Amino acid sequence: MNSDYFVVNPSKAPVRERGANVGREHDAIVSSLNQAMEQLGDVERQFLLDSELSLDRAVAVIHLLAEVGRSRCRSTAAMKVAEFFAEHGRNVQVRFALGTESIKKLGDRRLGWLGTDSALFEEYADRWSSMSDLEFNSPSENVSISRVSQEVGIHLRQPGGQQKIVFWIEGDGKQSENAFQWLEPVLQALVEVLWSRPTRSYWRFRESLGGSIARIGAVAGLLLVLFLVWPVPYRVACDARVDTFAQRMVAAPFAATLEKSFVIPGDQVLAGEVLVTLDGRPLRLELEAVEAEIQQIGKEHNAALANKQIAESQQLALKQRRLDRQRDLILDRLANLEVTSPIDGVVISGDLEKYTGAPLERGQGLLEIAPLATVRVELEIPDYEIGYVKRGAAATVNLDAIGGRAMDLEVEDIYPTAELRNDRNVFIARANVDNQDGTLRPGMLGEAIAYGPVRPRIWSLLRPVLERGLWWMGY
Repeated sequence: MNSDYFVVNPSKAPVRERGANVGREHDAIVSSLNQAMEQLGDVERQFLLDSELSLDRAVAVIHLLAEVGRSRCRSTAAMKVAEFFAEHGRNVQVRFALGTESIKKLGDRRLGWLGTDSALFEEYADRWSSMSDLEFNSPSENVSISRVSQEVGIHLRQPGGQQKIVFWIEGDGKQSENAFQWLEPVLQALVEVLWSRPTRSYWRFRESLGGSIARIGAVAGLLLVLFLVWPVPYRVACDARVDTFAQRMVAAPFAATLEKSFVIPGDQVLAGEVLVTLDGRPLRLELEAVEAEIQQIGKEHNAALANKQIAESQQLALKQRRLDRQRDLILDRLANLEVTSPIDGVVISGDLEKYTGAPLERGQGLLEIAPLATVRVELEIPDYEIGYVKRGAAATVNLDAIGGRAMDLEVEDIYPTAELRNDRNVFIARANVDNQDGTLRPGMLGEAIAYGPVRPRIWSLLRPVLERGLWWMGY
């Protein structure tokens, strides 16, 4: 008897027990294994050589059926069968194809799946179309075997369908003409298990989760470590406020009564435009009295000179000079009864309509005017974070009044002394922002992030906790 033949153990009980175990793994294998075991019994009576060897090969066939039954798709199952042929043949080359009237997929046991543009695919596509000219041996309903020279072709047709899988097993010249004949009795069982596999691989949640949970955990842990140690700029959270830039205060030039106000907060004004007027009637009355006194002093001064009263004339001259200065001051005030804007800008404070007719003191603030083409954004940096924010640091500001629009700024200056704002000790960092469209208004509030030196992310998260812990421990 040829040693290439497959030999099985006369005792079928161990094989049936193994088949039952495999059946628990996949329902489609159970019935096929029973039929396979009965057919293996015919093989053992025909080709029995060595009981130990036959048991090993019988187990190998059962393992093949189990592997095919566990395959996710038909293509994977076909690759398993090709690997089995290569393992149990003698220096053989195994190729296989799936299709109907033409080849759909071509695989090689060593090379894997081949593309349609490969030379091998074209070669086997021609062979596929000419297979009808070959002579076949059909050991069972859906199985055909062809033998040409040193090549064995095993054709496995789909039960009740048009598809088939063909395996070409080519030897090195030492193959027996009856090579793989030992497998013929179980090919029908292989057909049933092979064609029970789905065409495509479908994801099985339970199996994928159970088999991949360790890998998922490892990848998640690695990503978490990378997230924590990845260097990023240190972020300092702070409040932001829009303030005016180069604003000017308009004050009362002298004590007078407010006659009329021409502007209200929000009005655009130009340099030199009249803002308010002061009542000049008291000044005019005072001017008339001063001029009358000057004339009287002039007459007395002339009389003293005529009487050669030198000392008295000098005193009168000094008094007249003082009155001249007083008259000049009154005239200057009368010329400045109209208070004008010192710059182009917008009135941001000072509603004087309700103060019409009220007396004003010298230097009393009336209006505040600021140019809004450029505004200043102030960042309130907590005092314990000031060491991480330097001049030139980048910052991102998000104002509540224009939500969704973040501004990227650069810190231009930091006040050298801290201020108390909202019961917090903060340092004020400033940045000038172009505001040609007038979107930003003084007094707008928001939040900001100032970026400091680059540090690992975990350092940014743990630094406050560590510093406070070390402080409580006395370090």
